[in-house]
Amino acid sequence: MILQGFQEKKNEYYRMKNLELKASDDAVRAMNSLAEAYCQQTGNSNLLVYSTTERYDAEGSLCPDVLPDRGTGFCLDLAFLNEDGTISAMTSANNGWLKENAWRFGFIFSVASCAYHIRYVGDIHSAIMHTQNLTLSEYLERIRGYTVFSPYESVASDGKHFMMYFVPSAAFGSTDIPVPENQPYTVSGNNTDGFIVWTYTD
Repeated sequence: MILQGFQEKKNEYYRMKNLELKASDDAVRAMNSLAEAYCQQTGNSNLLVYSTTERYDAEGSLCPDVLPDRGTGFCLDLAFLNEDGTISAMTSANNGWLKENAWRFGFIFSVASCAYHIRYVGDIHSAIMHTQNLTLSEYLERIRGYTVFSPYESVASDGKHFMMYFVPSAAFGSTDIPVPENQPYTVSGNNTDGFIVWTYTD
């Protein structure tokens, strides 16, 4: 996975604490869309990406928690940049819009106790977790029950049908992952013991 610099990819709707911060290209694009919608719907342009793959653990840090999923490149720690240049922590009391809408852009709050920490999982996965009120661990456990022979099937927000299934990692060597022919698909690892495949169907 190649991590992209926010400075080259970000739009004008949010700021960064550190111009050297990096994240996956998908997470950067999703943050651009989220921040634009946040600005248009709330009238505020005060979102700040505080950290991504590294934690700020110095005294006074607003995002000090040790969170293993930061290493994925799909996580963003957010704060608010005030008009006077100071930075305020994002909490469960002041992140109402994000709490209600982050899933629409493919983000979830992967750690319940961290209101500032969002993780990009893709809009299909975030929508399922939102509508079924599942945590990430609960969702991944449920997906393990779907196979290429008995996949999860549903309708996405754009009206397209899709299916999804789990492929466990091989005990040794490489893993053969069955994928559909002549249809777009994505394959993503679950960071533990297998792969999730999803594709739009005709």
